Amino acid sequence: MGQSCCRRNREVDGGGVHVPTVPTWKVVASLLLTFAVYIGVQVVGQAYPVLIPAGMRCYQNHTYVCQDRDNKSLYSTPVSAQSDCHASAGCIEFSDALQGILTGVTFTSVYFVAGIPLARAASTGSRVLVLAVGQLFLVAMAVVTAVSDRFLVLWLARLGVGFGEAACSPAAYSLISDYFLAMNRAKALSFYYFATNFGVAVAYLLGLVNSYLCWRWVFYCLAIAGSLLFLLILMFLREPLDDSYNSLLNSRDTYTLKETAYRLISNKPYVVLCSASSARYISMYTLWAWLPTFYAKVLRIPSEEYGVNVALVVLCGGGAGCLIGGVLAHRISRHRKQYKAYLIAASQLAAAPFIVGTLLLRSSACSFGLLFLACLTAEIAPGPAASTVQDLFAESLRSQALAAYIAISNIIGGAVGPILIPGIIAFRLSWHDCDQGVGVALAIVVPIFYLLASVLYTVTACLMPSEPILSEETIYLKYETSEVDPGSDDERETLFYGSQSC
Repeated sequence: MGQSCCRRNREVDGGGVHVPTVPTWKVVASLLLTFAVYIGVQVVGQAYPVLIPAGMRCYQNHTYVCQDRDNKSLYSTPVSAQSDCHASAGCIEFSDALQGILTGVTFTSVYFVAGIPLARAASTGSRVLVLAVGQLFLVAMAVVTAVSDRFLVLWLARLGVGFGEAACSPAAYSLISDYFLAMNRAKALSFYYFATNFGVAVAYLLGLVNSYLCWRWVFYCLAIAGSLLFLLILMFLREPLDDSYNSLLNSRDTYTLKETAYRLISNKPYVVLCSASSARYISMYTLWAWLPTFYAKVLRIPSEEYGVNVALVVLCGGGAGCLIGGVLAHRISRHRKQYKAYLIAASQLAAAPFIVGTLLLRSSACSFGLLFLACLTAEIAPGPAASTVQDLFAESLRSQALAAYIAISNIIGGAVGPILIPGIIAFRLSWHDCDQGVGVALAIVVPIFYLLASVLYTVTACLMPSEPILSEETIYLKYETSEVDPGSDDERETLFYGSQSC
């Protein structure tokens, strides 16, 4: 099933081909641990937008004056904004624009500074150590958030959370790529990315926990849970040992930063793939940064109610989408690896109309139902997309390529998406006063970028090479019989492209 993180044994089949066998349980255990770590990353990151309307943010005017169709004044109070946590835990005052900055560009700007260096550290050193350092940062920043008393401290803590995720993603993706053979890699990465939906679901449940503990104690609890994960990483997670297969691919020294940048930029499918994922991340960051505020301020739903409902929707709908994406990618890409990109394009196209209904219908039941369908279709993409990045580069470039892919998508998505909402709301003062602009702005931004992502994923598929995919046994036989110089770039690239899927 996979390539292991432990000692390898070798068997010989009837045809004389050496086939590596590995203890599968260790591979699965390592995958589950990285899965748990990524859940923690997502919970801490998503906790901010969930708890902002549930007590973290002070609103200057708790009563909003709105005009109905007959121009009569109506007074309404946001349900979540008046949580008892304002008095017992102490809220922090900031504007809609600062909320967009906090939930978006603050979190993702760290990728620009730290993403590539951390990925390079994971490629040349211990990926387990990089993962542990990132987890330690998350624990520390959760504590800083819990004790913060002004926006500047909150902003600095959010920067640290971004560093923690920047350390986690490249190292974890690279470890999983080494744990599993190419034929299982898309499924493994899809399962790993299911942690995004699981983590977002747990983060939304914090809205329910917040009604009992208040937001500061919620972050203290997150710090305790993160400390346990940090200890588990140090005690149980191990680097995979190279066999002759990986030694051949890794025989050349690691590329310099300039060589890495040149090889990434010169790969046209990769450049378009990054653009497509950036458009998708704009939709994703915008939706998850402002959806709690939409339910609290527009539909007037308490945090404990929208927290539970959105958690179930994301866990069931998004989780099912991730797993379906991995299975479908495995089935349809057996002969042509670009079919995965076509699958992603179709999923983003299908998600757009469901999101429109989610944000424009004023029935909470209809909104949650359509959000389920939107998550089910949109979340087909992550696993196949990460696997496609693996298809495009040699082993020595995988970590850097994946780190750049994640960094570019997160930077553009986080910097552009959430800040668009207060910008659109500002066009209509009545939207701002009556809190109606959040839903309208989301209904404009999110579907448009899903459609743009669909077009760009289709272009990616058209640009990818269309040669048939070799089987793992054929590739391994090629390693055993080839007499070429393993340091040859041409041979390394030839071997690699055949090895990526089955």
